[in-house]
Amino acid sequence: MTRDTDSQCGDTQALLGQSERNTPDTCRRCGGTGGGWYAEDPSPAGVSLGVGWYWFWEPCPECLDVGRCPRCGAKVDDEDRCLSCGWRVSSDPPY
Repeated sequence: MTRDTDSQCGDTQALLGQSERNTPDTCRRCGGTGGGWYAEDPSPAGVSLGVGWYWFWEPCPECLDVGRCPRCGAKVDDEDRCLSCGWRVSSDPPY
C-alpha cells in the first residue's frame, strides 16, 4: 500500500469510530439502513428466459422487523417512521 492509501484507510476508520460513538444504538446488523437488497434470477436453472434480475428489499430482522429504529433504537410507528429521530424507510436511497 502507498502512504496515501494508508492515510485514507486511517481516515475512514476514524470516521467510522466517531460515527459509532455518536450513534451507539445504531443496528450493527444492517448498519442503520433498516434492511438490505438482494437479487434473484427468475429463470429456471439452466434456462435463460431473458436478461434481468428481480430486486427485493428486506427489512432487517434485528431492528425494523421488531419495531426499532435502525439509527437510534427508538420505537417506530406502523409506517416505519422513528418517533424519536424522524428516520423513515423512504428517507434512505435508493427509495
